[in-house]
Amino acid sequence: EALKQRLLDSISTRPQSREMDAIVVTDPTGAIEWVNTSFSKMCGYTLSELKGHKPGHLLQGPGTDPTAIQRIRNALHARRPCREALVNYHKDGTPYGADVAITPILDDAGEALWFVAKERQLALSEAGVPVA
Repeated sequence: EALKQRLLDSISTRPQSREMDAIVVTDPTGAIEWVNTSFSKMCGYTLSELKGHKPGHLLQGPGTDPTAIQRIRNALHARRPCREALVNYHKDGTPYGADVAITPILDDAGEALWFVAKERQLALSEAGVPVA
């Protein structure tokens, strides 16, 4: 627990450039513990609005590919890194593309301490599909 807090403190005090990737840190159950300002700008939610919620509950919607979500769930359950391009939804309801790379942070016994997601916003095609 002390290691986790030191890491979160270290991340939150790093200088951030305007182009920094959006970062989300969740607990082992997937509940948000911390996000950086780039993530808040991308999705429209503040840390206080996000904390304790699972990202998908707030960010996914009708254009989000359920098979991509299932691949993420499978990877997280297996404690494997994963990467997917998703359609997420801003707080105001506007869809946006997101390149999401999730890495599990494991203890010495292989149990998840937390998951760290790095996200970059992608454009959406006219068909509503994320474009790299």
